[in-house]
Amino acid sequence: MKKIIQNYLEEQLAFDSALRDKYSASAMDKCIEYITEQARKELNGKNGAIPDEKVFHWAREYFLEVHEVQEAKELMNKVKSPSFKKKLKLLDQLEFDFD
Repeated sequence: MKKIIQNYLEEQLAFDSALRDKYSASAMDKCIEYITEQARKELNGKNGAIPDEKVFHWAREYFLEVHEVQEAKELMNKVKSPSFKKKLKLLDQLEFDFD
C-alpha cells in the first residue's frame, strides 16, 4: 500500500505545485499512519473497504494540511523537554570565536 500511494503522490508532483512544495518521501510512514487513522474513523470500527480516490485524497491532505502541524508539535515537545533545556544551558556557557 505504501509504495502505491508514494508512486501516486510522486506522479502528482509534476502538475500539483502545492503538493510539490510540501511533499517529503521521508514522511511516508507518518502519512500511512494518518491514512490508517482516517480509514478507521470512516469505517467506524467495522470491516470494509475505502475507495482508492479517498485514500489518495487523504495522502494529499496529509502533506498539505497535517504534516507541518505534526512536525511543529514534535519540535515543540523536544524544545520543552528537560534534556533539551539542559543542552541549551550548556551551549549558552560556550564561547565561540568566529574571527
